[in-house]
Amino acid sequence: MDYQQSRAYVKDADRYAGGALDLTNIKELMKRLGNPQDQLKYVHVAGTNGKGSVIAYLYTTLSEAGYRVGRYISPSVYSYREKMEVAGSAVSREQFAGYVTRVAAAIKEMITEGLAHPTPFEIETAVAFLFFAEIDAIGENRGYTFCDSATFGSKERFYTLKIDNKDVTWYNK
Repeated sequence: MDYQQSRAYVKDADRYAGGALDLTNIKELMKRLGNPQDQLKYVHVAGTNGKGSVIAYLYTTLSEAGYRVGRYISPSVYSYREKMEVAGSAVSREQFAGYVTRVAAAIKEMITEGLAHPTPFEIETAVAFLFFAEIDAIGENRGYTFCDSATFGSKERFYTLKIDNKDVTWYNK
């Protein structure tokens, strides 16, 4: 897939939105991708207002201190790809297309086995975790990935991260 095809694939998955609001799809998808999220450290910023500002402050402060940090935010302001960024660089068009291609292959296996198709949000989250895990694996002075709870959207309200090898599930009303 090229970049435009990968963007169309994610957008087309919107027809699968509205399913069960649980972790079944994302957990299965991430398992098939090798659970890249389990090798990362996170700071999850949640709340009603100010999440973007808090992430911007933390991101800048740790970056200036020499840490290699990432952020996964929504909505994007200038470019779709800025949702996923490490050390000041957004995921490239080629990286995004490559990650979506990998995710699509895992989804194809899931569909073949009769499992539900992940939503656009679940696909974007899988892509973000692949991106952060790959960048983290080659980086030095590893820091944290900042996740904005606004990325969870109006339909996808559940999310999970491992903290100290324990599943932490969060529900956003």
